[in-house]
Amino acid sequence: MPRQGLSGERGVILLMVVWLLILISVIVLSVAQEWRTEVILARNYFTARQASLLAEGGVYYAVGKLVEAQLAERQPRSPDLLPAAETDLWKGDGASHELRLPGGAVIVRVTDESGKININQASEEMIFSLLTTLGYDEGTTRAVVDAIMDWRDKDSISRPLGAESDYYLGLNPPYPAKNGPLDTVEELFWIRGLDTSRFSRLCEFFTVQRTGRGVNINAAPREVLLAVGFTPEQAQAVIQGRAYSPIRNRRELNNLIGVAGAGRFNAPITFRSSQFFEIIATGMVGYGSRKGRHTVKAVVRLNATRSLPFDFVYWADDYPG
Repeated sequence: MPRQGLSGERGVILLMVVWLLILISVIVLSVAQEWRTEVILARNYFTARQASLLAEGGVYYAVGKLVEAQLAERQPRSPDLLPAAETDLWKGDGASHELRLPGGAVIVRVTDESGKININQASEEMIFSLLTTLGYDEGTTRAVVDAIMDWRDKDSISRPLGAESDYYLGLNPPYPAKNGPLDTVEELFWIRGLDTSRFSRLCEFFTVQRTGRGVNINAAPREVLLAVGFTPEQAQAVIQGRAYSPIRNRRELNNLIGVAGAGRFNAPITFRSSQFFEIIATGMVGYGSRKGRHTVKAVVRLNATRSLPFDFVYWADDYPG
């Protein structure tokens, strides 16, 4: 065979080998990339699931502490129950507690629902007072109050700045006005003019739970105390006074704020806690690319006299927070 023909065949074979190696490399890289993607997805799922379980664990841990604190109040001090100093941490003041658990951490906030304003029972004046306390201008506040009252009343007559079903049915997607009590505080964001970007904090101050007649001043945040009708100085006196010992009656309140200051309030007040507590738990896992975060919001009803001393009346998974 001529040397020139042999060289040509070798060149073709070499070229085929090179192309084959390139093809194999592409396939290997593609498989490796796909494998890497699957590993990342699996790791992210595991991290998210771990954060979710931590959040759920935080909720149940808080429930256990609340039940134990309630038992401690109902019976003589037992060495098996929480020390008094520790039960104080779980009385629903809304403070954040960080729990270090295997695999990560969880931030838990417990809030006594009796310190909030019942959105289904509050008067127009009370809602208006809270919104202005939170810094909303008068025009916005009046429109929001009208819309809330239209949403929960039974008629189909719109207030001047409110809305009934004829407005809501024109939205995309359409839905009717409730014309009844709200089932959750998050339902507020279905109401005209109430969007989460501007009014997300309202959920901190409103409740739909039947906590009794009036706002518990031992659990109410400063904003609610101001909305009820306390002056800033009186609200501060209440907050400082209850930090040492719960205010038990009107006489003790008068001693704190002065008899002259204990006038007419925008809503009834009470001094007793309820059986309803809001728990918001955020599970956190890892750092950097392996960081995971998951929040659960629950409302629990306690009853230490039952065999199962609690039940959940609300549970929201993957809650914004």
